[in-house]
Parts: sequence; structure tokens; C-alpha cells
Amino acid sequence: MQEQIKKEKDYWKQVLIRIVSLVKTLAKNNLAFRGDVDKIGEAHKGSFLSFIEMIAEFDLVMQEHLRCVKDHEIHHHYLGPKIQNELISLLARHVRDKIVKKIQEAKYFSVILDCTSDKSREEQMSVVIRCVETTGGSNMSGKNQGVQNRLLEVNPRAFYMPCACHSLNLLILDMAKSCPKAVTFFKIVQHLYKFFSASTKRWQVYQDKVGGLTVKALSDTRWESHIEALSKLKILKIYTWDGCLAPSTACG
Repeated sequence: MQEQIKKEKDYWKQVLIRIVSLVKTLAKNNLAFRGDVDKIGEAHKGSFLSFIEMIAEFDLVMQEHLRCVKDHEIHHHYLGPKIQNELISLLARHVRDKIVKKIQEAKYFSVILDCTSDKSREEQMSVVIRCVETTGGSNMSGKNQGVQNRLLEVNPRAFYMPCACHSLNLLILDMAKSCPKAVTFFKIVQHLYKFFSASTKRWQVYQDKVGGLTVKALSDTRWESHIEALSKLKILKIYTWDGCLAPSTACG
């Protein structure tokens, strides 16, 4: 009897492992679980039961499980909508507990809320929590607690070289900020982008008059974004000289 109990326990464990894995996959990809019917072998049964049948084509455990369901050898098969919802709730609780634990360890965090309407015109709120990662979040080049210091403790002969492109980017950025004319010039470029992108009407007028060109925003972390913004601005200037973009139209 004990051997039969152990065999039954292992069987349901293997079945639930596959069901939980499928629930995680569907939920992670934001796919609908159910269709018009909740019965194996029927059409329009939804993604969950369809993938269960697909797994049974290659997996002996799920194949035997579906056979028992179709032959009415078992009544509780854990494939219905109630167990799906219960597993989703358990997984959501586990994820929520992990997030709360990470926030408690980080101590400092920020909360960002954003609302938007879905296809059914229902307001949906998204909550974004930003916190410091306590593991692996140290500064790379710190002399005391940085990653380079930890590597040198393991191997004193290790050679640390900062990223040359990043250093050059910071150098050019500081040079540009030290020049009042450059600061004013790039501020005008950024205001030009904000002027068109802040209004859908102005953006549409811009697209109608200057087709195929898009004004670019500036970025402090990537200096090459300045070049992209200026190249588009140079072409836009040529179009303006040709009279394709009237000042009154652009400002409207």
C-alpha cells in the first residue's frame, strides 16, 4: 500500500510540473488560456488545453494522463479553469513576495504609477518599482568597493582598463558643457525636437511637409546621438531653404 501511495504521489508530481510550466509560459507571454469550451478533444478549447494535447504527443506522462481523463478513470485531472486560476494566483503571490523581499533588502526605492485604457476602454494601472540591486550593483571602477578592486583582491596581477569609448564620450560631453555657445546650440536642437514631438498635430504637419525625415532627441550617455540629430537638422535646413516648410506652417 505504501508503494502504491508513493507511485501515485510521483505521478501527480510529474503531471503538476508540466501543468505549472505551461501556466508560467502562457502567463509570461500574456496569452489567453481558455477558449469557448473546456474539454479535451474539442475545437476552440483555447491555448492551455491545446498545448496540453501537444505535450502529450511527445511526453508519456501527459499522454497517460489524457488517456485516463478520456476513459473517465480519474475525476480530478487538474486541467480545468479553477486550477488554472489557482496556479496563476500562487505564481503571482510568489513573484510579489520576491519583489517585496528585494525592496526590503534594498531599503531605498521609488514607485512609478501609470494608467492607460485597454481595448475595452477600461482603465488599467501599471506599477513600476525601482530599487537598488544589493548583489552585483557596485560601481565597476571604484577603488575601494568596485568590481575592479574585488578582482584585484583575487588576482593582484589583473589589469583594469576603463572603456575608452565611454571615457571619450564623457570628455566630449564635459567639453561641450563648458562652452556657452555649444550649450545654447544643443539646447535649441533639443527644443526643436520637443516642439514637434509634444503635439500630434505638429508632428503630423511635420511628416506631411518633410516626409522620410525624423528629428532626433539628444542623449547625454551617447554622444553619437548628437550627430544623428544634427544630420537630420542639416537636411531639414535644405528643405526649408527650398520653401518646402514655411515658418508659419511649422509653428502652427
